[in-house]
Amino acid sequence: MHSLSFRKFVNKVTALGVVTDKKEHERPHCKHGPTLLLTKHVGAHERRFLACSADRDNKCPILKGPFDTEKAALQRKKIRKNLIKVIKTRKEDRAFCRSCDELFMHRDLCRHQNHDILDKIPLKYIRRPTMLLKASRSKEREAQYFFSDKTIDFIVETLARLNFTRLISIGCPTIHERIQCQRNKLKIESILLDIDPRYSQFYLRKQFMLYNMFNHFFFEGKESQRKFENFLRQCSPGGTCILIDPPFGGLIQAIARSVDKIHSRWIRMHWPKRNNFFVDRNLNTGGYELGLMIFLPQFCESKAIQYLRGTQMTDYQVEYNHHTTCRDCSCKIKVGSAIRMFTNIRQNLIKMPPEEGYRFCEKCDRFVCGKNRHCPLCDACTSKDGLPAHHCNKCGRCARNDFKHCDKCGICGFPSNHHHEK
Repeated sequence: MHSLSFRKFVNKVTALGVVTDKKEHERPHCKHGPTLLLTKHVGAHERRFLACSADRDNKCPILKGPFDTEKAALQRKKIRKNLIKVIKTRKEDRAFCRSCDELFMHRDLCRHQNHDILDKIPLKYIRRPTMLLKASRSKEREAQYFFSDKTIDFIVETLARLNFTRLISIGCPTIHERIQCQRNKLKIESILLDIDPRYSQFYLRKQFMLYNMFNHFFFEGKESQRKFENFLRQCSPGGTCILIDPPFGGLIQAIARSVDKIHSRWIRMHWPKRNNFFVDRNLNTGGYELGLMIFLPQFCESKAIQYLRGTQMTDYQVEYNHHTTCRDCSCKIKVGSAIRMFTNIRQNLIKMPPEEGYRFCEKCDRFVCGKNRHCPLCDACTSKDGLPAHHCNKCGRCARNDFKHCDKCGICGFPSNHHHEK
């Protein structure tokens, strides 16, 4: 997705609002769980309509009845039995079909004739399924991009340094698998919530649950909810972080509602045991009492701050593998990745690597991008996109260096070659 069309797409989606009412559980289902009641302003009128929570192209049909969670739970039990058999067998008897995305025993090879087969699968690949699975590229909205190794290292090191002992990883399979592989060293327990059913082959239910982050729906029903609540019950106050990597263009308000539900459930479980000293020292006050890291485009800052309580945008540029607009630093992109880490953790605790061009601003008390210079008039490092900025006395704020003040428009919001038609 090109950066220009990507931004237009995100702006179009974030123009939608999510309606919350008491009839939420009575709404019809699609294959992604309960639909959302959305609102959109058309002129002076407000239009309300039901839509799929995960795909708003109006191509996801409404089911005649609720999603069958019992059937999904039975299916998961069969998958679990197959996983145990595959783990117990020899490496030479394990295989993976990249055409079917299926982990299987070598004796079942006849079902995968003329397919893309990987033989002799070692256990380390089963523990790191993203090395076997191809990231989905079926749709722009549902396309998957995995974090680069550099970004994975930064996130995992940050979690360990801040002494988090529990991680709820929503849509972040590469972080989950890294922690699972280094669990004894890191002393972190992790659970993966993701809408991709392929991970069911590699993890037991206590490690992975099929989940929709936009409507807080567990596809495998009450059993998955019970397992998740057991994990929450062991999440100590101040020692738990929620990590979210949503699809580009996903409704931030819907994600925030799911985070609110997780946080509310945790509060009910842990109210008598809350450790206010830890929370106040590490997290922004007035927000969630669980740590939160979410990765969003930098131009979604206002929506993130509005709906995700206590979050602030950091200067850390998130890198993905095989992404045209969010690739690594070896590319020729002028401003680097547009994706930032938003968090409710105090920014002076988020130590960014100096070797990647980040520096600590003592006046702002946080790490910033190397080109983000402190403005004495604004008393802040004001750059949002990684480019240098200058202060405009007419506007009373900073603007990008390639923007200049337009007296007719009254703002610094256009490139220097901006002109009015005669």
